[in-house]
Amino acid sequence: MPSIASFRGLRYDPAHVGAIAQVIAPPADAIDSMLQTQLYEQHPANVVRLELNREEPGDGQQNNSYTRAAKFLKAWRDQGVLMQEPVAALYVYHQLFEAEAQPFTRRGFMARVRLEPFGIGPLQQAASHSSREDRLKLTQACRANFCPVLGRYPDPEGEVQAMLDAAVSSQPAIEATDILGVTNQLWPMTDETVVAKVAGLIGPRPLTIAAGLTQYEAAGCYRDEVAAAHAADNDGAQLPTDHPANFMLMMLVCSDAEDEQLLAAAGLDFPPPASGLVISLLD
Repeated sequence: MPSIASFRGLRYDPAHVGAIAQVIAPPADAIDSMLQTQLYEQHPANVVRLELNREEPGDGQQNNSYTRAAKFLKAWRDQGVLMQEPVAALYVYHQLFEAEAQPFTRRGFMARVRLEPFGIGPLQQAASHSSREDRLKLTQACRANFCPVLGRYPDPEGEVQAMLDAAVSSQPAIEATDILGVTNQLWPMTDETVVAKVAGLIGPRPLTIAAGLTQYEAAGCYRDEVAAAHAADNDGAQLPTDHPANFMLMMLVCSDAEDEQLLAAAGLDFPPPASGLVISLLD
């Protein structure tokens, strides 16, 4: 059963980068070489430099796409390009788009979800350049999640999302239309009472990974490495249960939502969650 937690996410500061739309990107497995170049040229702080840093001549063990991503992350934090949320939050997240000339909205939220062994359920095949090894190397270098895994949970009454949307109803959205034409809307939700209620409602429900399997697998490998290192340095002690490496950044959506059902019936897919809207640190 899923265990969720709020967290102090990193977000781009518009005062440094201008329009947030210029710095977010699709997930790595939706970026080909042409789109990668386009994102590089779009803005010097586009998250593609973290999520899918390109290979350069002369790359080796000490200097490569993963170490460059880590250097960008550190520099952008030091410079204030990326700012950390002052308090822990869940992030209400809507995606607005068109499919077959019809408007659709995916409503969900981003949270840290505790890593658990896989159960029985449908799991997608991952793209070759988003392999577990690639994602693990990136996580090892940066100690962060840049793009959420997509998880789906049952909620026939829509109770969870209704509670979250109500909690941010008076709060203006952080809005950005990405390179795929999807309008992304984000609201940090910091009310601890609502966080606790959402965690309680989600806890008994099964969670299915709908996209991002290799990211999830890489996160489990990274967690095991961190746990082993912690045990070696602390006389065999287990990793604290609240350590960020025990969790994975996920976007959680209700599988029973009307637009989810309509697109599924039409055999259409929602666009993937954007990378760079919220970054989860793992140390």
